[in-house]
Amino acid sequence: MGVFWVKKTVLVFNKFYLPGYKAGGPILSLANLISALGDDYCFKVLTTDRDSGDVTQYPGIETCRWTKAGNADVYYVPFKDFNFYRMVGLIREVSPDVIYLNSFFNFKFTILPLLAWFMGLTGKPLLVLAPRGEFSDGALSIKPLRKGLYVALFKLFRLGRDVIWHASSQYEALDIQNAVSADTSRIKVAPVLPRALLKEAQGSPRGRSTPLRIVFLSRISPMKNLEYAIGVLGKVRAPVAFTVYGPIADKDYWGRCLKLARELPSNIEFDYGGLVDSARVVEFLGRHDLLLFPTRGENYGHVIAEALIAGLPLLISDQTPWRGLSDLGIGRDLSLDDEAQFVEYVEYLAVMSDDQYRELRSKVSEGAALLLDLKEKVEASRRIFSGA
Repeated sequence: MGVFWVKKTVLVFNKFYLPGYKAGGPILSLANLISALGDDYCFKVLTTDRDSGDVTQYPGIETCRWTKAGNADVYYVPFKDFNFYRMVGLIREVSPDVIYLNSFFNFKFTILPLLAWFMGLTGKPLLVLAPRGEFSDGALSIKPLRKGLYVALFKLFRLGRDVIWHASSQYEALDIQNAVSADTSRIKVAPVLPRALLKEAQGSPRGRSTPLRIVFLSRISPMKNLEYAIGVLGKVRAPVAFTVYGPIADKDYWGRCLKLARELPSNIEFDYGGLVDSARVVEFLGRHDLLLFPTRGENYGHVIAEALIAGLPLLISDQTPWRGLSDLGIGRDLSLDDEAQFVEYVEYLAVMSDDQYRELRSKVSEGAALLLDLKEKVEASRRIFSGA
């Protein structure tokens, strides 16, 4: 008699999912996870019918029914139609083994399902919550009163007493413990999976006679800290061509950045390149010489992984899991309190000989092969869900 193995069902909640890309990292994190584990689990994704900031739904999708998208079944729902009772009905219909939440503070896609689960309205599936970097100091400093109130209520009513926490690094595990006093035995570390296995480095290194080509690619918001990057370049004396890509998530903040950009010295060329299709991010990064990303906090930082795939040196803050870049010889991860070090590294690259720069990019590709190794990362993710 044969042995039959039934896949466990993981019901994923996230406000945005494919084909969206404007919400950045969380979409990629989920897509890569589902791609890697789709043969082991039955993933069902509950999400909205449009991308971040869009007023119209994705073209060609069907709403309010389960449709196949890659290794997952996806239920696209108009945001205005998503309510507590409909959500509970969908959870009961799916009857998942695992509910997987991908935010801590999102009302409709985390707080509502968490409350339904806590109240016993969904049965008792395993509940896994991935805060996606929302407990970093930089993230908590944005709208601190509202976030602080919810954290206090969460702890007061012990809403997280049976939650499994998915941290993407030991740094985030510590952030979770500090923010919500989570039991360390319930915090599981599984690194975010990169987009793909290592590819050949994209693009070609600059010639020394041309400006240093620096790129910033991310959502334009205070969290990603473009304003700081422009401030750094304002103190650089070497010729630089600085290109910014990404959706404008905060128009007021973008206005402040443009004001700063207009005050840059003549040796700094500033350009906004608009949006980049997620499938072409590595290609676009490879056209440059340096990724400048002084983020205020990342639980992963997909653009950093993609820069490594492109063979691109990194100049980032120390508020990500990507640490020790100087020891690997592939860039710098620096404190935001020391702007001078950011300036110094840009100047250092700007005067590098072509041979030295080619050697640097070779080291980046070697480092990428080490840092982006998938095998153990996939196993760590599998262990989180196998707890069901």
